[in-house]
Amino acid sequence: MISVYLFCKAEVDFAFRVWQSFPERIVGYPARSHYWDGSRSRWGYTSKWTNDYSMVLTGAAFYHRYYHYLFTHYVPTSLLAMVDRMANCEDILMNFLVSAVTKQPPIKVTQKKQYKENMMSQ
Repeated sequence: MISVYLFCKAEVDFAFRVWQSFPERIVGYPARSHYWDGSRSRWGYTSKWTNDYSMVLTGAAFYHRYYHYLFTHYVPTSLLAMVDRMANCEDILMNFLVSAVTKQPPIKVTQKKQYKENMMSQ
């Protein structure tokens, strides 16, 4: 699935400054959470806007190029093949990789929300 994110320059600059303060972490805007679904006995995934999150999507995130190198050269080929087969989930795999290396979670930055009335008056 292709997602489109629209950010103003100030939002991109802010995320970059946060990443510069924490270059070992993934820093980005769209976040997701995983959870155990006891009724189905399996893991679930949600994109609800809450303060709880466990991963940041890489489509609008900053991370050190070293992690891209590790992803390309050291992630088991079976996992890369699964991502290719599903044409999805590279975000999950990258978050697992970075968290495994750093023992730290990603950092979610929040997007400035504009309401219709504000946008109409600009």
